[in-house]
Amino acid sequence: MQHPTYIHNRSTRKVLMASLALAMSASSVAALAADFVTKVNNDTTAFSTAAYWTPERLANAKPLDLPKASSTTPQSGAETPMASGISASSEGRGPTVSVAPDMTSRLFDPALAPQWDNETGVVPFDRGTSGYNYTSSRLIPLTADIYYPYRTVGKLFFTQPGVGNFVCSASVIQRRILATAGHCVHRGNGSATGWFTNFLFVPAYRNGAAPYSSWTWAAVRTSTTWYSGAGLFPMPPIMR
Repeated sequence: MQHPTYIHNRSTRKVLMASLALAMSASSVAALAADFVTKVNNDTTAFSTAAYWTPERLANAKPLDLPKASSTTPQSGAETPMASGISASSEGRGPTVSVAPDMTSRLFDPALAPQWDNETGVVPFDRGTSGYNYTSSRLIPLTADIYYPYRTVGKLFFTQPGVGNFVCSASVIQRRILATAGHCVHRGNGSATGWFTNFLFVPAYRNGAAPYSSWTWAAVRTSTTWYSGAGLFPMPPIMR
């Protein structure tokens, strides 16, 4: 089971993306706090992360593979811990954006990006009469990424210290809050050294372009279950 994670981010430019409506009351946030581990970005300048991401580093960020299933099994009779807290929600509504998308705002030349091999060995073979894979642009036009709800999805670039630069997908779920997978923010090794860093989110990212600018991070949060044991027991992580 994949663990969603939330990111609280800052914009590297004065571009405001309004919220998606996934409301959570202050009381429910407080109740959930005990179930999560948080790392705050202590760097007071958001531009340090933005400066780190040169065109070369962005182009060479490698897609992060899903973690392999653990061979460790819970002991007989062990119970899956239950999440505590009170959930809350409100009816969703589309976000508003203060500027028109700028597809000329390019982070790097996509032609310079390497073609990463699929280490899983899974090769899609179902194609339509025009050679497109099913569930691709034949159903959703490529230009849909600048319209709601597709523009709320983007790419999250980050660094695994001592390993390299990677990229995952992430989605805006509330103003300046992103959701992504737990393995995209922490190793799940139960250590403070397991946190990744240099988080940079590009909403509606396409082929090196950042139509709604790029956003750095303020804090990251993941569940204690993922933090302590790579999600042996399923529980949703949070990055905010």
